[in-house]
Amino acid sequence: METTNTNYNRGPQIEKKQQSSSPKFEGRYFAGMVVVIVGTALLIKQLGVPLPWWLFSFPMLLIVIGLFVGFKSSFRGIGWLIPVGIGSIFLADKLLFEFDFKRFVWPFMIIIIGLFIILRPKKKIGTMWG
Repeated sequence: METTNTNYNRGPQIEKKQQSSSPKFEGRYFAGMVVVIVGTALLIKQLGVPLPWWLFSFPMLLIVIGLFVGFKSSFRGIGWLIPVGIGSIFLADKLLFEFDFKRFVWPFMIIIIGLFIILRPKKKIGTMWG
């Protein structure tokens, strides 16, 4: 009995290999590293080693979340800059007592939004005629 190959119309089939450098893997790796670092820092703190107070503050949480989002997306776009920027402003405001950064948050935000509107790449819009 003879068998025929019926896959001649489907074209070549390419095997997809799981790459270890995929964005999903890198994001998981970074998240795991952050958890290990935070756990280590908490252990060091419980052992009585003095650590800076700002290390466990809300602005640092925003910065870490922003870096995680940026690392996960290979730092494309500006979405990761928003929590990093806000966290940095609030952290600088707490660390530098002689300067009040909170007064400048809204003007900087408006300037950044304006620059984003001006500098973002133009979308290619197809026309009806080609």
